[in-house]
Amino acid sequence: MINDAMKKVNAELLNVGTCNLHVIHNGFKADTTETNWHVENFCMNIWSWFQKSPARQEDFENITDELNDAIEKTILYFSSTRWVLLGKKERPLVHLLYNALCDLYRTVLLSFLSPEHVRSTYGGALLDIDFKLAEKQLTTKKLQIDLHVLDPASRTKQDSADTMIRVGRAIPKLLSNAEIDRIRHEFMIFGLPKYPTLSKIVKNILIISHGNSDVERGFSINEHIITENRTLLSLSSINGLRSTWDAIKFYGAGSPHRVPIKIDMIRAVQKSKSVYNQEQLSLKSLADREKEQSEKHEHTNEEMKKLIDRENQLLSKQKGLHDKQKKAQLLVGESRQRLDNALKKADIINAQAANALIGAGDEQGKLISDELFKITDELSKIQSKRKNVLFHVQNKKQKMTTTANDQF
Repeated sequence: MINDAMKKVNAELLNVGTCNLHVIHNGFKADTTETNWHVENFCMNIWSWFQKSPARQEDFENITDELNDAIEKTILYFSSTRWVLLGKKERPLVHLLYNALCDLYRTVLLSFLSPEHVRSTYGGALLDIDFKLAEKQLTTKKLQIDLHVLDPASRTKQDSADTMIRVGRAIPKLLSNAEIDRIRHEFMIFGLPKYPTLSKIVKNILIISHGNSDVERGFSINEHIITENRTLLSLSSINGLRSTWDAIKFYGAGSPHRVPIKIDMIRAVQKSKSVYNQEQLSLKSLADREKEQSEKHEHTNEEMKKLIDRENQLLSKQKGLHDKQKKAQLLVGESRQRLDNALKKADIINAQAANALIGAGDEQGKLISDELFKITDELSKIQSKRKNVLFHVQNKKQKMTTTANDQF
């Protein structure tokens, strides 16, 4: 449904396949359940051991700094659906996903197959080692395979430029044919900001999520923020709490006491009350404008309804007068025919009666014509007024839409 809506504005979703990390999570969960090793309990015990003691957390961080900077320093709460560390990262990782999954699968195979059997096999060829295993493993998407070219270590490969071209063609509605032709030249000397085509590809690729963990993490944060006694929080309050949460995580590594207190933050706190009052005044002004617009809209609707009702009355009356005019014209025509017959027969009485009918018919026709002229003139004024009111309403809507877009 989202893709259909995007196609209407000449855009399209990029299909990178399903979330492979969830498949791995489920696989690990099934394996540990089958072995009865109770790995989940062990992981929970580790988390509890460090979580309850800040001193132990500090010791752990110091040890990891000494051993390896690549070791994850934050011990997260264990979840049975989060087995792969890659899924917990928040930085762009989609270009590392293919190699990471290949390394993981190769490691699993080496756990129960001899190295001679696995040899140096890598990538999709790993699935061919054993057919029974292959049919139960992850399917490999071509785009996910090619995304490894964004890893700086892959740029030295001979086919890296061709791989980059395939990535550029795989992203719908992003590059023109002329831009695709420039990819090879730019990729060979990539690294400077004067290569807009490659920059466009890299920026669009690195915003792709490597799994659903970021979204699910946001749901978990919201669940912690919106508790049972805080269900009436406004949208702005929720956004403010989320911003505070993210700031503590970014500046204090998740600990409020580690956030550096600077003069800008102190000034912001000092001005918070005035900013809040200003925001309330703005909201009140906006509500007053909306109320005024609503009242004007109701007044316009009432005016339009009255004009339409009056127009329908005049149209009905006009139709009745046209019918009367036709009858008067028919009466005059019949009277003239009667007068001609009476004159031929020298019938003075019938001639006088026919002449009287002709005069009455002409007089009635004149009165009807005058009335029709007045009704037609009034109808013209009403229709012109309706047109002006409608134009005014449409013009106002267009201005409001333009203003909203400018603010956005």
